[in-house]
Amino acid sequence: NPYAAPAHPFGPGSFHALAGPELARLAHAKLILPAVGMIVFALTGLAVMALVAIMATIDPELLFRDVGRDPAERAGAFGFLIAYFGVGFLTRALQILGAVAMLRQRGYGLAMAGAIAGLIPCEYICCLPSLPFAIWALIVLNSGEVKAAFGR
Repeated sequence: NPYAAPAHPFGPGSFHALAGPELARLAHAKLILPAVGMIVFALTGLAVMALVAIMATIDPELLFRDVGRDPAERAGAFGFLIAYFGVGFLTRALQILGAVAMLRQRGYGLAMAGAIAGLIPCEYICCLPSLPFAIWALIVLNSGEVKAAFGR
């Protein structure tokens, strides 16, 4: 009927819900860049920590040159170094596991924990490029399609 009112563009039947492989492909397309970025910068952070560990093993005085000769100061500096490596290794390992969970679309909680771990700065300069990817991953993980893809 040429004189009928046009149909509402958002009326019933105008959208179809994604499910199955379509939903998985959409979620994968949204998650691949932040997940790969998180993996790359987590590995870079681990490499920097490995270099610092090698330096500490070869010449401990190089890391402790600004620390006085007082045993308490040296113990505090050593404790800080152990905490740095412990927290740094755990957060970067969790970031890698979370990014792999994003790519596999399995373990939504692990994927969220990995994205949150990417926000924790533990290395010298490697955490700064990781921040945008972690924030991007958190935003994408909270979208409805991606949540549905994890719950399929």
